Amino acid sequence: MSYTSLYLPHIDSEAPWMYWYQFIYYPTYSRLDGLLAGVSIAAIYQFLPQTWKYISRSGNMLIVLGLAILTGAYFLCEDQMTFNASVFGFPLVALGYGLIVAGAVSTSSFLYKWSSKATYFLATLSYAIYLTHKGVIHMTHKILSGFKIHDNLMLFICMATCIGFAWLLHTIVEKPLIQLGRRITKKKQ
Repeated sequence: MSYTSLYLPHIDSEAPWMYWYQFIYYPTYSRLDGLLAGVSIAAIYQFLPQTWKYISRSGNMLIVLGLAILTGAYFLCEDQMTFNASVFGFPLVALGYGLIVAGAVSTSSFLYKWSSKATYFLATLSYAIYLTHKGVIHMTHKILSGFKIHDNLMLFICMATCIGFAWLLHTIVEKPLIQLGRRITKKKQ
């Protein structure tokens, strides 16, 4: 409905991409696929342990299947503003990443057995990165706009500023609040 009723009427406008982002990409209801995938994995893990035990036997296969689906989604979404990419692309990307996550947390997968401080660090900061990356990237571009920086270097600078800001947020806000929450729940027990 969003594609046909809200975006398509503006397809011949001066900036149709603006409407695609406004009506397809940004609305929360259009982006719940990933949340649904993650919550489904967590729910199966938590409330259906026998089902999870069965699923997690094939951890490596889940990762391979997830990569195959992401590859298909990549080609489907080559032009992201098409009907197929807009309607089927997001769910396919969510399914692909969901399968990779399910595989990664399966005890039978190579990712589960592979311990990495770098991935642990990024996983710790992932939510803060998700919440702040757009603003941090915008500010980084604005601050560095007077310099002639090659696009690839700017990408790495933006990645560094996003990770750095997420680390600050984690250190200054998340950790103290988590510790406070633990102290409060201990007192109530």
